[in-house]
Amino acid sequence: MDTNKFNGTNYNDWLWNLRNTLDFENQGYVLDKPLPTASPEGSSPEERVTFEKWLKDNHKVCSIILASMTNNIQKQYHRLDDVPAIMLYMKEVYAVHDRHVRYAATKSFFGTKMAEGSSVQSHGVKMLSLVEKLEDLKAGLDNDTYIDVILKSLPPSYDPFIINYNMNGLEKSIHELINMLVQYEAMTHKSATAVLVGEVSTSKAKGKRVGRWKRKKGKGKAVAATTRSEGVPAAPKGKGKGKVGGSQQSKANDFEAFRRFKEYRLEVENQTGREIKALRSDRGEEYLSSEFIDYLNENGILSQWTPPGTPQLNDVAERRNRTLLDMIRSMMSFTELPPSFWGYAIETAAKLLNMAPSKMVPQTPYEIWHGKPASYKYLRVWGSPAYVKRLVGDTLDSRSSMCR
Repeated sequence: MDTNKFNGTNYNDWLWNLRNTLDFENQGYVLDKPLPTASPEGSSPEERVTFEKWLKDNHKVCSIILASMTNNIQKQYHRLDDVPAIMLYMKEVYAVHDRHVRYAATKSFFGTKMAEGSSVQSHGVKMLSLVEKLEDLKAGLDNDTYIDVILKSLPPSYDPFIINYNMNGLEKSIHELINMLVQYEAMTHKSATAVLVGEVSTSKAKGKRVGRWKRKKGKGKAVAATTRSEGVPAAPKGKGKGKVGGSQQSKANDFEAFRRFKEYRLEVENQTGREIKALRSDRGEEYLSSEFIDYLNENGILSQWTPPGTPQLNDVAERRNRTLLDMIRSMMSFTELPPSFWGYAIETAAKLLNMAPSKMVPQTPYEIWHGKPASYKYLRVWGSPAYVKRLVGDTLDSRSSMCR
């Protein structure tokens, strides 16, 4: 109590600490129960014992309450010797309505984000404390919602963990989830692989897909770029490699998003002859920097942001992410490859979707990007044995070696 004295602005935190301290001493009942009635003539021995105990505990709790206040506030209550009366006066003057406290706690919980490179254990402890606070305030959130918000608060380097967690249908408590994240951090050393899923289309769709390039109807020289940075990574975030319509991009870290976007814009405009008119994002920090916004304004590119917490506004992209997850789950289940190959599986799935014909559009994204139909001759069943040609060897040696 000495480190968190009541100063007039921290009533709820002070009361929580006070109750914990008194409960440890089995004196917390004095805060809520009034003085029991007991007369010397008509009281039973048990009632007199209860009465004497309440008086004794009331005196101790009064001293603890006054000692936990700053000097200025102590002077307001030092004449009172009834704990329930003190608590009633303090509640009327200093208590913050539960509705405001719950709103602040909910806002903090849903808005907390873990910075790339920071400790996941510290982040987990912070989120756990917010969960416990919301539980005390009876916010009405279930365990699955808590888990989803914690996973959403992680940086892009934890995308492989999130995908594997959702693919395997894990149901863990918050403590177990934090322990798994700490183990993942120790094993990966904060490194991960991200895949950028890209599509190109000349027809107007009823929604925006992940990484979709759409020609404006009737123009032919302008496109709108839509990116999304949650679920399956579709933005230049994190460490690893990206794939858009067959092109390979290397991303060093979060801070390269601006540079990668400029490179990608030049590539798209040179390869397709179209211009980017708008960049749609989900308010990722890498797209909200002053440098990025100034660049978009200078080049006449609109920055479109989805409202926070509204994934339903991008339902087509969400469905495409689900399709990709279903595909890689099926691909991985029919092989004996380790889970670490999930990145190659989703890269293959994205390429197959770009090459697959559709009744909705006259051309596949592959044809629009490369200007020629896709070749399916080199495609093999995912997980099939692969052989690589030996560059050096004796005449009688095998010409190839099996990949392992």
